Formats: sequence, structure tokens, C-alpha cells
Amino acid sequence: MSTLLEYIIVFALSTLPFSEFIISIPTGIIIFNLNPIIATAVAIAGNLLSVVVFVFLGSQIRLFINRFKNPDRPPKKRNPKFKKFYDRYGVAGLSWLGSTLLSSQLTATAIVSFEDSKAAATYYVSVAVITLSIVVAVLSVVADEWLASMLNL
Repeated sequence: MSTLLEYIIVFALSTLPFSEFIISIPTGIIIFNLNPIIATAVAIAGNLLSVVVFVFLGSQIRLFINRFKNPDRPPKKRNPKFKKFYDRYGVAGLSWLGSTLLSSQLTATAIVSFEDSKAAATYYVSVAVITLSIVVAVLSVVADEWLASMLNL
């Protein structure tokens, strides 16, 4: 398989919710044996591109739904645990936790659903994605070297 195709696969994996940097970076570094810095940069670019798309679509979907809302109907209750966490830690805390445990794309969409600015959602989720991607890349390099030494490759 050509190196360009492998980078395209890493980019494509990083755009998918729940695979993003957690799957794409180790795939590029361990399975495809790509340059860790370039593979990480490609995964970050793909993930951030999809975050921007989700933020934009999330706000557009909210605007579309608000057109058809019945003004007499009471507002839908949000998950109280989620709301409590959001009130306590704000956009930054939700970005870190959501990007770590769930998906950066869905986290950004949730932040926009709380009617925070698209810029704040994009910024904080981007910082979380970049930092977590670097951590995953370092762990992938260490794991790759450890596996190679264990298998005497």
C-alpha cells in the first residue's frame, strides 16, 4: 500500500466520531509505521475539520428546529448531570471530558446546543484534541517500541 493512501486512511479515520485520534493515530504509527509527527498532524487536521463541520451543522440544525417549535410547549429538560457538569466546569471542562470519553465532534455539537458561541466550542475542543492527540501519539510510539522489543523485531 502506498504511503499517501495510508495517510489518507489516517485522515479519514480521524474524521469519524468515536475513532478520531484514539484509533487513527495508533493505526498510522503502529500498523502503517508512518512518521509519528506527520501521522499525528494528519489526524489532528482531519479531526479538527470534522469538529468545525459538526459545530456549523449543529448550530444550523438548532436554528432549523427552532423555526418549528411550538411556543406554547414547555422547553425540553436537559440531562441534569450533564447540565450540572456544564455549569460547574464550563466549556473548557466539557471539551476535555467529552473529547476524552466520547467524541470531540459530539462534544462540540453539545456545547453549541447549550447556545455557547461556535468560536468557543471550536477553540476549546481544538485545544483538547491537539493535546490528547499528542498524548496518544507518544503512547503509540512507546507501545510500538515496546512491542518491537518484546517480539525481538
